[in-house]
Amino acid sequence: MAGRERGSASRMDRASRPPFVVIEHANPAADAHVRRALDAARAGGWQPVAGWIASRGRVACHGVVGSDEDAVLALRAAVGGAGVVIVARTSRDTTDRLVDDLLRLGPVEHVTADVPVPPAVDEDQRRLLRLLADGWTLGEAAGQLGLSRRTADRRLDAARRALGAQRTAEALARAQQLGWLSGIGAQD
Repeated sequence: MAGRERGSASRMDRASRPPFVVIEHANPAADAHVRRALDAARAGGWQPVAGWIASRGRVACHGVVGSDEDAVLALRAAVGGAGVVIVARTSRDTTDRLVDDLLRLGPVEHVTADVPVPPAVDEDQRRLLRLLADGWTLGEAAGQLGLSRRTADRRLDAARRALGAQRTAEALARAQQLGWLSGIGAQD
């Protein structure tokens, strides 16, 4: 998971809680972090909505917080039950207060300026890595996933590259560090 997640919750709790993500605009990959957070929200059943006016239901509001007033609106959306994905273009003091206030509602992923974008490995590649980690051969894993051996090899190669690994064992070790090999419900 990119950034620091403050607060704690089990995976089951996390799946039902609204996402609270604060991304500092100084992060050179802020746009990629926003896309990742919104994709994770969608995967968790939250409907992304631009702005801070939340309709009823599982909504994840997103946008830029550029002032104290924007921070209040984002916080009100969160208090109302919405998730929030925030790009903070505010002072350090305002950003810290916003994170602290959100922490009162649940765990917060705070992506600071120095956090790189996590590797881009899709769910199909992760399933392949999980099978390999469980001791399956590439051919067996390909058959289990309904893939040709060549397609499985391409997906494995793409996963290795995304994880910065030259060997499959290195990719599996990195995937383990990221928590991807724990099976169903593995955290992004």
